[in-house]
Amino acid sequence: MRDIGRNIRDLREQNNLTQEELADKLFVTRQTVSNYEHGKTRPDVDMIMKIADVLNVDANAVFYGIPVPENRKPAFRRLTVSSTVLLVMVIGAIILHPLCRSLQAEKYITTPSFLMSMFYDPILMLVLGWWIMQGIGIVLKSKGLKKPWTKKARRTVMMILLLCFVLELPYAIWYVVVWIKLVAAGSVQMKFPYIPVYQEIVYSIILGSIRCPAVYALFGGLLWLFGFPQTREVAETDEHR
Repeated sequence: MRDIGRNIRDLREQNNLTQEELADKLFVTRQTVSNYEHGKTRPDVDMIMKIADVLNVDANAVFYGIPVPENRKPAFRRLTVSSTVLLVMVIGAIILHPLCRSLQAEKYITTPSFLMSMFYDPILMLVLGWWIMQGIGIVLKSKGLKKPWTKKARRTVMMILLLCFVLELPYAIWYVVVWIKLVAAGSVQMKFPYIPVYQEIVYSIILGSIRCPAVYALFGGLLWLFGFPQTREVAETDEHR
């Protein structure tokens, strides 16, 4: 009841009307308007429609308050930054992939191509997925999900990505060390130490990254959907969950 009264007062002041002037337009007494604004009495639906008409607003403004204009500049700024990052990475991929293939074909050096498939391409797809969702969000005026479980879901996706990176890193380092020794000595015999379960998992991740890097675009889209990056608005929403 008090919210409607506060809304009536705000709308009246926005139209530069006194209580008496509004009362005259509604054909009621000033005390009636005062009672509405202080929550002592509540206008019926017909009166609310009449108030909305007099104050040149939608009835929802009387029920729920004056709509706050959405500030879309931060969303466009994030889209601009992500577009720049994506453009640089795409140009990098266009330049680096042919070079890596050339090294592999002419000098049998597979390490650069292998590392590109393990890390560069997945990160590129991750950014692409987030970028697509950000663009869709701006067009549809959407900001992703705002559910009690969103924060946990966002952290889960981030932990999965971090885990994949941590699991791949030792193998990538070993691969680089082998390549360096091969270049220095001309030949080398090194075998990655067998670790039960670990190798099966990491090989699956690596094969997935090589054969279908586009799956990381899905992770990028999920990160956006679950509120990444954590803006001030997202942080405030999380605090109330």
